[in-house]
Amino acid sequence: MSLQVKKALKELSITLESAQELIKKYTLSSWVDRLLNSSSHGDEFSSVNERLNDAFQVLSGALQVEQGNMLYQVFELASREKEDEVDGRADDAELKKLLVEYMKAQQEKTDAMLKHFDQLKVSVETAVQM
Repeated sequence: MSLQVKKALKELSITLESAQELIKKYTLSSWVDRLLNSSSHGDEFSSVNERLNDAFQVLSGALQVEQGNMLYQVFELASREKEDEVDGRADDAELKKLLVEYMKAQQEKTDAMLKHFDQLKVSVETAVQM
């Protein structure tokens, strides 16, 4: 959880506690106090409502940023894996090409040695017949 989300949650928690205290204060007051202080209570509830709304907006924004960061990290990881896969295929193709070239060179050397041995065999047979 990011620092911004933690901070927004803390602010929301404080505001919720404040709202809870206001509700307790209002419910514990007598109906006469409620009637006499109705505008004051209305202002207090309005203020707490605004603070709750602000805290929610901050939390919502922080969560969106955090989610965006997570999506970016997933995208980066997927991109890296795809690049690694493409690089791996290119490496495999290069290794295959080098192996084919090596095998071709070895075959040419083997063919040359066999030809030389055949010539040597003919020379030895000719020398033995004389």
